[in-house]
Amino acid sequence: MTHGYAHTFVITAWLQLPIDAVGFASFATSPGAITHLQHDGYWRNRSVVALANTDHLHTKV
Repeated sequence: MTHGYAHTFVITAWLQLPIDAVGFASFATSPGAITHLQHDGYWRNRSVVALANTDHLHTKV
């Protein structure tokens, strides 16, 4: 869980982007949003499955 600006650094670190490229990346988020990061153990790649998803905040019971 993170807030705003730090969200970009968490994702770029997760994706292992070169530090030189991080200045060009921006991953915006909203309060209460969920970002789903996934590591594939077989292929050893990393992916952003869902970015700043807020569907759970709009679910009616």
